[in-house]
Amino acid sequence: MDREDAEEGSAPKRHKRSHHRHHHGGSDPEDAPGAEGRAGAASLAPGEAGEGAIALDEGAAAADAGRALAPAPLLKKFGSDVGLKLTAVRMYSKQLFIALKHLKSCNVLHCDIKPDNVLVNEAKTKLKLCDFGSAMSAGMNEITPYLVSRFYRAPEIILGLPYDHPLDMWSVGCSLFELYSGKVLFPGKTNNDMLPLHMESKGTLPKKMLRKGTFAKEHFDQDFNYFDEKDPVTKMTVKKHPVMNIKRQDLSSFVSSFPGEDPKMLSNFNDLLKRILVLDPEKRLKVEQALSHSFVSGE
Repeated sequence: MDREDAEEGSAPKRHKRSHHRHHHGGSDPEDAPGAEGRAGAASLAPGEAGEGAIALDEGAAAADAGRALAPAPLLKKFGSDVGLKLTAVRMYSKQLFIALKHLKSCNVLHCDIKPDNVLVNEAKTKLKLCDFGSAMSAGMNEITPYLVSRFYRAPEIILGLPYDHPLDMWSVGCSLFELYSGKVLFPGKTNNDMLPLHMESKGTLPKKMLRKGTFAKEHFDQDFNYFDEKDPVTKMTVKKHPVMNIKRQDLSSFVSSFPGEDPKMLSNFNDLLKRILVLDPEKRLKVEQALSHSFVSGE
């Protein structure tokens, strides 16, 4: 399929691609329902200054279904194993960051951002962030290892640390990679399986996170050796190895260039993902920084 720029009024076509490491895993009880399961939607309407506006409208998704510009999950409009051109990803990334900015101003955590919960109109120029069934106010919330659909779950959730707006930023980073590549970035089958995928791409988890994490002992021993596997009955460790032995593979190696892509734009996209997908939530890119990043701003 030919690739095409996503400009105002045009439909961004997608490109077939494959990746040796990434695959789509099946759903499991950890994963939250998809966009079709709930009605809440957040509309992004362009404002005078181009900043957009967000409206949490219960039932908005259902109402939109009967309109001429009925939204549908972005990736599902194109099928599997395909991705968008970078110009389209840039346009959509700005809208997603505007959504995060408004959520932050409302003191709301979405807690389930993923491509299935990103709706797009027929012209493919306007996004809606939907499915607020897991959303909550920011602050002191219950520590649970299964918040957010697994592929888009930040490491602080898996380890059982307090969480805030950075968890949504992590999910957006994973989603942007998937919009471009058509592949899941971290396709772990369990929480335990997710952690080495994180560390392969982003390095060793900070020891302060392992010391403070409520669930860290389920994945690491007292010497911070990673439990590769546990017997499901006895709960005894089957395999474990030092985290320094986990093979590193730079994130940029997963983002391939395709004919017609601007090398500078691709480099900026890699840099954006690198700054978003930081294991320590305190050092993760802030939404204000994301909106001014060269990939998003086009500067």
